[in-house]
Amino acid sequence: MKLKQLVKLIEIGVKLWLREPGGFFFMLIFPTLLLLVFGIIYGKQFTSSGVRVIDIQVSSLIAIIIAMMGVIGIPISWAETRELGISKRLKATPMSSSVELIADIITNVIMVLISSGLVIIVGKLIFNIKFQINWADFLGAFILTCAAFFSFGLMLSVFIKTIRTASAVGNIFLFPTLFLSGIMVPRDLFPVWLQKIAEFIPLIHGVDILAGTWVGKGLNEYIISTIVLLTMTILCSLVFIKKFRQEEQ
Repeated sequence: MKLKQLVKLIEIGVKLWLREPGGFFFMLIFPTLLLLVFGIIYGKQFTSSGVRVIDIQVSSLIAIIIAMMGVIGIPISWAETRELGISKRLKATPMSSSVELIADIITNVIMVLISSGLVIIVGKLIFNIKFQINWADFLGAFILTCAAFFSFGLMLSVFIKTIRTASAVGNIFLFPTLFLSGIMVPRDLFPVWLQKIAEFIPLIHGVDILAGTWVGKGLNEYIISTIVLLTMTILCSLVFIKKFRQEEQ
């Protein structure tokens, strides 16, 4: 019975994402538009290691998609269930909160996979992107980045009550980190002091491990980034679990 409930909640969650204009644009259209812009700007440029910039930008966009879902998507979806009274109606049913939570996480992963797949397909068709993915390590990097930003989003969700607040807080966190992560402007062009500050931005570490494993490097070459994302996952999860249990009592 719980499996049927889980599948149904996931189905509803995906449909709601696809039907909501803002979510549809930012999760599916916006990353692809960024890819087209990056392709026009960096399409013929190469890194010092001989890899085309546009090829690495695809992995960076996957990191952006994960961050957008974690920092903006999850808090907004949770705030929406509160404002519309959905969470109260679900509590009145035999369905457990854990099923609802698992369904929400799986739904978000599905949306990230759809958006990332669209970016890869468009990149291949238009820019003929090439990659030498270390699949095992890239999967590990993908899971680790999702865990870090999803746990951060869930932590925000238990403190944020309205959609407007969720959107505002998400944008405050996301857009400065997009700039400092080096996705929009290469970090080498930053002043030294700004580069030092940028090292504390979690998105940088997500971008680095995804980009590295995308071109065939091992996850073991990114020990610091792995530690940062693991620490972020653990700390945010602990805060979320504590607050979530308090709300359930």
